[in-house]
Amino acid sequence: MIPVLQFFQIVSGLLKLTDKRPKGVIEKSLTYPGLKEENVPVKVIEPKSGCKKIFIIFPGASPFAEEHPETTKMAYLIAGMKIRVYLPRLPLLKDLIISPDNAEWMIHFYQWVINEEKTLNNKIYIIGMSFGGALLLKATQKLGLFTPPPNAIMTYGTFYNFDTTFNFLTTGVYHLEETKMYVQPHDWGAIVILNNYLEHIDTVYDKTNILKNISYLVNDEPENAEIHRKTLPEFDQIYLNDLIESKHNPDIKLAIDSIKITCKDELHSLSPKYWYENIIGKVFILHGMNDNMIPYTESVQLSKSIDKSEILISKLYGHNSQDENSSGISKLKEAVKLVTFLSRFIGYDANTDIPRRL
Repeated sequence: MIPVLQFFQIVSGLLKLTDKRPKGVIEKSLTYPGLKEENVPVKVIEPKSGCKKIFIIFPGASPFAEEHPETTKMAYLIAGMKIRVYLPRLPLLKDLIISPDNAEWMIHFYQWVINEEKTLNNKIYIIGMSFGGALLLKATQKLGLFTPPPNAIMTYGTFYNFDTTFNFLTTGVYHLEETKMYVQPHDWGAIVILNNYLEHIDTVYDKTNILKNISYLVNDEPENAEIHRKTLPEFDQIYLNDLIESKHNPDIKLAIDSIKITCKDELHSLSPKYWYENIIGKVFILHGMNDNMIPYTESVQLSKSIDKSEILISKLYGHNSQDENSSGISKLKEAVKLVTFLSRFIGYDANTDIPRRL
C-alpha cells in the first residue's frame, strides 16, 4: 500500500490542487541505442536516492513523445514513491505511425532497461498510453518470455478493436450494452488514422496535399498547417477544416470506412480482439469515462477478454485531461479510487500474484 502522506500528495497532484513536484526527485535527459544503434532520447525521472522499482511509460501517438506534459506530470508523481521512471521516445509513434513495428521498439527498449538495471530488473512495471497501450499488449507476447519478464503492465485509454474505434471517430457513437451513446470525438484520432492509411485508398481529394497538411500538424506546426490550407482548392480546405474541427463529413467517414476494408489485415494485427489469448502476464486496464478519442467501452471489452486483468473506468479523466465538470466531492472520490488502483498495480508481485506493500 502507498504510505498515507504519499497517498494524499498523489491525490492532490491528480486533482491539480498543486503543481509542486515531489521533493527529492530529479530529471535526466539520456539516450538509448535504437534498432539501428542510433541515439534515441529517453527522459529519466527518479528519486535522488532509495529507488525501489522501475517504471517504463510508453507514449501514445503524439509529436510530444517523451516530452508530453501530462505524461511527465504522471512520471513525477510516480517517482515521488521511490520509483525510477523511464519515458522513452518511440520514433514511429512520435511521427504518428501506428505499426506493429512499434512493438519491436518496445521489446528492444525493455531489453536495454533490464541490462541497465542489474539490481532492479525483476521489479519492472510498464504502462502503455492510448494507441501505445494496444501495441504494448502486442509486445507482451515476446516480453513475457524474457528473463525476467515485466512484473505487470497497464494500458491507459487504449483500444480493443480498431473497427469499433474507427466507427466512433467518424460518428461519435459508441454502445454501452444496448444503449447508444454519443460524444463529440477528438480530432486527433481521425488525424492519426488518415496519416497512417490515407495513401492506401482511392479518393477524389488530393492525397498529397491532405497528407502534407497533416504532416504540419504531426510536427506541431499549426501555423504552417493553416497557411498551407489557405493555398488549397476550396473542397480540400473544407475537408481539412472539418477533420481538424471534428465536424461530421461524409467524405472523411467514407475514407475511414474504405481504410477498414483495404487495410483489414494490418488493422486486425493491431487489434487485441484478434489475439488477446496470446497476451502474457497480468494486465491492469485504466480508462477515462469521458475519453473522446477512444471510448472507454473499448477497455471494458478488453478486460472481458483477458482473464488475468483488473480494470478501472475513471470519471476523473478524459483522454489526457481532467474532467472539469465534476463536483469537488466527486473528484475527490474518483481520485481516491484511482490512487487505490495505482497502488494495486505498483504493489503487484508477479511471483505471488497478489498486491504487496511497496
